[in-house]
Amino acid sequence: MGLFSKSNAIKLNVPDMSCGHCEAKVTDALSKLQTVAEVQADSKSKRATLKLSGDDTPSQEEIDEALRATGYSATIEK
Repeated sequence: MGLFSKSNAIKLNVPDMSCGHCEAKVTDALSKLQTVAEVQADSKSKRATLKLSGDDTPSQEEIDEALRATGYSATIEK
């Protein structure tokens, strides 16, 4: 079983994340979202997993806004 249960986490594709520094920037930006309790970013798989603090899921627009200043983009995995 993974770190987060599927019911309280979402996965993102972050195609431009390529190193540890990238992981740190993405993690810091996404951690600032109100509904996110924890972020786990992995540059090798180019994915980030967001552990949610409740039942609310951040929208694609909220994710885009959080990442805008970092220069990264992400899409929610379906």
